[in-house]
Amino acid sequence: MRELEKYCAKICRINGLDTYIISPRHRDDFVRDRELLGSLGILRRDFLLGRLPYIMETCRKYDGLYLALVRHRGMFKGISEWEPLLCYLHGEAFFHVSYHTSWKCRFCGNLYQGAMIMPAVEHSPDFYMETENRWPDTPSFFHEIHCPQCGLTLQNHWVLLE
Repeated sequence: MRELEKYCAKICRINGLDTYIISPRHRDDFVRDRELLGSLGILRRDFLLGRLPYIMETCRKYDGLYLALVRHRGMFKGISEWEPLLCYLHGEAFFHVSYHTSWKCRFCGNLYQGAMIMPAVEHSPDFYMETENRWPDTPSFFHEIHCPQCGLTLQNHWVLLE
């Protein structure tokens, strides 16, 4: 994967998945490299291709968020071996995350609004299905958030970006 590596700030293994962190300096060039995106299977799937602009916009807005590609051992959800996603840099380590602008309280129905991320293991329980540790621990810097309306804890753990 030399073609992909030239765009990377770092290549690491996160919770058993090979993860290619795209350098902010190279992400625009990466997204324009149609030949590479085609060889990764991303161009063949509208679902994956459609995620790239969303991920790019989010990375531009918030420090610490990076465009990344995860390489699954086989076809992920029958879609592709490669999946674009967000990674969050905390200290010296990267973490797979999911970005949200709101979250509904399951107790009172209030819509909590704000830029926030949750660990991928909580967002998509089957994300790590082919790894040895299918259920990695939630990193300790992700915290519970209380609903401002009812005071009860929103489901999942979060990092607030704003």
